[in-house]
Amino acid sequence: MPKDDGEFYQFCYVAASGHVRGASPPFQFKHPMTDDLIEIEDENGELLVIRTKTAVLEDQLKKANETRAELKQVSSVLSAVWNVDTKIVIIYCDEFCLLSPNCKRSVHYIHKSVNYHSCL
Repeated sequence: MPKDDGEFYQFCYVAASGHVRGASPPFQFKHPMTDDLIEIEDENGELLVIRTKTAVLEDQLKKANETRAELKQVSSVLSAVWNVDTKIVIIYCDEFCLLSPNCKRSVHYIHKSVNYHSCL
């Protein structure tokens, strides 16, 4: 292997006729710093994989963003369900109040509670 000299290298694909048919992207040989590498077990726990800290952190960030998106979606569904449920509670309370005039204080408390929770 070449030394860590800062030079860039490329693989060139040459046909039998001697014509260059393609080339790889440029790359460098560098000695990794021990702080930049992390040992991680694979999903099955059978292999020890060596990865850079950057790659591991990028994977963790991607998973966190996916989880965040899923939670946001669940939150919006739960919020919609909550809004429907509170409307149903208010309708039933109003109907109950029509049947029993003595329940106005209870219904007022329920309305107040529903309005408090809808602000959350």
